[in-house]
This record gives sequence, structure tokens and C-alpha cells, in this order.
Amino acid sequence: MSPSLLPYYLIFWPGALPSTFDLPKHQEAKYLASVSARVDGLLQGLSVLFMLYANRMNPAPLSSVHLIPLSSVNLVPLSYVN
Repeated sequence: MSPSLLPYYLIFWPGALPSTFDLPKHQEAKYLASVSARVDGLLQGLSVLFMLYANRMNPAPLSSVHLIPLSSVNLVPLSYVN
């Protein structure tokens, strides 16, 4: 981080640096807040992965699939593919 941006960083995120004046209950509250945010993010990520996996394992019925006409597809010979 640029030294010229450090004062602004500390103004907008005062908890960025550890403080020797923090009481143990304040340290615990900050720790619990960060753990809570991490757990929420983890659960949201896992739910997205689960939904993607469920959609892959149970594809939509063929009636809902949008078919592309073969005339609009450009086929490339396999010799050109790396």
C-alpha cells in the first residue's frame, strides 16, 4: 500500500491495525464478527456449488432446451484444435 494512502485507509477502516487498547471483550466481538462473516460466505458458496452440482446431475428436460440449427454452427477440423 502506498504511504500516501495509509491515512485514508486507517480513517475508513480503523480496525485495520491491532490495538493494544482493545479490551478482551472487544477483541472477542471482532473475532466473532469475522468468523460469522466467513461462515456465511462459506455456506453461500457451498449452496451455490450444491445447486450447480444438482443442475448438472438432473439436466432440464429436452423440451426446454434451445436447439441451434446446424447450419449456423461452424465446424472446425480436429487437426486445427490444440
